[in-house]
Amino acid sequence: MAALEAVGVTGAHVVLTGSLKQDRPPLSFDASELDKLRTATKGRRVWCAASTHPGEDEVVINAHRAIGGLLILVPRHIERAQSIAEIAEAAGLAVARRSLGEPLTAKTDVYLADTMGELGLWYRLADVAFIGGSLQPVGGHNPYEAAQLDAAILHGPHVGNFAQVYAALSQAGAAREVTDQETLCTQLRELDAVELAAMTQAAHAVLSDHSGATDAARDAVLELL
Repeated sequence: MAALEAVGVTGAHVVLTGSLKQDRPPLSFDASELDKLRTATKGRRVWCAASTHPGEDEVVINAHRAIGGLLILVPRHIERAQSIAEIAEAAGLAVARRSLGEPLTAKTDVYLADTMGELGLWYRLADVAFIGGSLQPVGGHNPYEAAQLDAAILHGPHVGNFAQVYAALSQAGAAREVTDQETLCTQLRELDAVELAAMTQAAHAVLSDHSGATDAARDAVLELL
């Protein structure tokens, strides 16, 4: 709003309708690929670390080493994939890289999802999603996509880019804040099936309460015509 006012748009002509991101449909996915992945991960607890930045991968990987299961690690910038793989391997974890076609097996500890446009798969496959850019002072990334796809949300303290919705999710019990490896481990260990279901239900309620920004923006534009 301040940027608009700086170029001469007065407050009377500015209407805040909310975030258009909340009205987007759920991320697309390949159904046959999801079936294959679910078969490959059957019986394992799967969690996802999405849009991670430097300084977060180490925290996520070390937390995963402590809890076990399968971690799907989705870096914000896929060109960092090799360095992330080296961090995981140095921690003694077995890594498979999706971009290289390496198979996801029962022995895989970290599945490095270093491809574009497949986040819809990973959120559907995972029980829990840590949203990156939040342990480092980046400002956080979009929580709507994970919430839409029933992944319980964990995040760090730096969520200024989406402060309003993170506050609403937190107040509703739909998201939990972590600050380091220890608190991330604690949350991952404590979240059982009942709590996960409650968090995802609460997240859907928050999304419903905050929807309608697109229609409101359209109506505001039409009033000016």
